[in-house]
Amino acid sequence: MTTSIVIGDLDDEAKRTEGIGAELASMTSFTVESAANGGTLSPDFEGEHVRFRGTVIDPDDRLQLNFLLAQNMEIELLNDASSNAGYSLAFKQNTFISPESTAPNGIDSDADGVADHLDSDSDNDGLTDAYEVGALGGPNMDANGDGVIDSFLDLDENGWNDASELEPLVVVDYDTDGHPDYLDRDSDNDGLSDTYEAGGLDIDGNGVPDNFVDADGNGLNDESGTSPLPIPDFDGDGFADHLDLDSDNDAISDTTEAGGLDVDNDGQVDD
Repeated sequence: MTTSIVIGDLDDEAKRTEGIGAELASMTSFTVESAANGGTLSPDFEGEHVRFRGTVIDPDDRLQLNFLLAQNMEIELLNDASSNAGYSLAFKQNTFISPESTAPNGIDSDADGVADHLDSDSDNDGLTDAYEVGALGGPNMDANGDGVIDSFLDLDENGWNDASELEPLVVVDYDTDGHPDYLDRDSDNDGLSDTYEAGGLDIDGNGVPDNFVDADGNGLNDESGTSPLPIPDFDGDGFADHLDLDSDNDAISDTTEAGGLDVDNDGQVDD
């Protein structure tokens, strides 16, 4: 997700010089819009920071800083008025025109038109993110399958489940392929989709429930939202079948039994 800060008309006087600094580690890009009334801003790269010095003398002259993650944003206001040592920046109202999202869709991993941060099922496999992010060896955080952590409580009103804030969920990548389970349609890499192994209908094997419909726009298949996938654990070993390389504990991998190639018998499809 990209968040932008748009800055304009810092002090409304051309004779003064402003400065804005940003940390390069979090800033992805910047844009300086045309200075209709002669204002200027130029970037000066200094180590891990970039500083913009010059004059912005009209509300239409704007500097936009783009950040990958809002929580990593760092902005510094600089006083570069060398001719007046006692000068301090005098901001007029609306100096910061807007902290605005430059990506209303943000990252959309499943290309369903719902950004991941607004998507209850970011890989469209019928299993909610709330479930998949902490499913391995832990309690089902979304037993009713509605995409929201069960017993959600937000007493400090910051929009974050209080328990998760104190002890963040561990994002699981069961098959260690670099794709966390909530973005992986085959979380155990056995060649069988999570949708299928979790009890959903996936005849074409694309990892998305057949006849996917999302009328309410929350990113989750409507049928899965009202009737969650059963998520079976056939052999009762504590690992749901979609996270179990041998779902019936017969010492033959699911990959082999499904007709896949698993010569080394590691339970995952051979490359």
